[in-house]
Amino acid sequence: SAASSHASFEPGRRCRNCGALAEQAHCPVCGQVTTLHPPSVGEFLHEFLGHYVAFEGPLWRTLAALLLTPGRLTVEYFAGRRQRYIPPLRLYLTVSLILFAVSGMQGEGLKMGNESIEFRMPKGTDTGPVIAARVDPQRFKGTGFFDRKISKLVAMTDAQRTERINTAVRMYVPYVLIVLVPVLALLLKLIYWKRGLLYGEHLVVAFHAQTVAFVFAIVSALPLGETFGSLWIIVLVVHGTIALRRVYGGGWIPTALREAVLLFVYSAVVALSVSVLVGLALLF
Repeated sequence: SAASSHASFEPGRRCRNCGALAEQAHCPVCGQVTTLHPPSVGEFLHEFLGHYVAFEGPLWRTLAALLLTPGRLTVEYFAGRRQRYIPPLRLYLTVSLILFAVSGMQGEGLKMGNESIEFRMPKGTDTGPVIAARVDPQRFKGTGFFDRKISKLVAMTDAQRTERINTAVRMYVPYVLIVLVPVLALLLKLIYWKRGLLYGEHLVVAFHAQTVAFVFAIVSALPLGETFGSLWIIVLVVHGTIALRRVYGGGWIPTALREAVLLFVYSAVVALSVSVLVGLALLF
């Protein structure tokens, strides 16, 4: 009842944080909870999920706007209708967490339909993996830092080098994509520079676009999603084209051309980043 729910509120009680009169559940000055107690494990988990990810509240409404009507969530955000939806960064982190969990359970890196980043040894032989070219130890002399790393690399078998690369790719490619979101926003600003939008606005578009890609990656990794194979890639491209047109305007053909340029350049950036990751994995 209402009476029992307020039974713990003591008249004249003051906030332990700022000392203000606080007779209700929260201090009217600083906002701290007045009924303090040692937190349970469940409360710690709830606090983490509530502040950093968004498994509660308007998650499904936000995903519906993001996926079913391409570009609508971004338009709603720019129009100021934000309270009903999850903010772009928080939504991105939530979906990223789910994707990392799915990838970890499957023991794979990011995968979209039949497309994935994985390096394999050629069948029937244990030499010459696709990515790990043979290294001539005569080219490296001395006792410097990189010389020691190269010597250690040369001492590995081809299979060991390949496994080291795959482990690094599985672990770090998702984080590479997180770092590349600002790069995607920069590409959007260059492609749509005549729109006069701020970089932060393009960053919102980039977060939403990468979130959509992550959702499709999650779906394609599920047993039912795998049956559609690379069809998810086509759906993702179409979704992105519709979203760009709804957010930035313009005709279908110019939008499709911009989408093609964006995918080409961004894919090249991702490929270069993965190459750097592979090099670091081999050396470190």
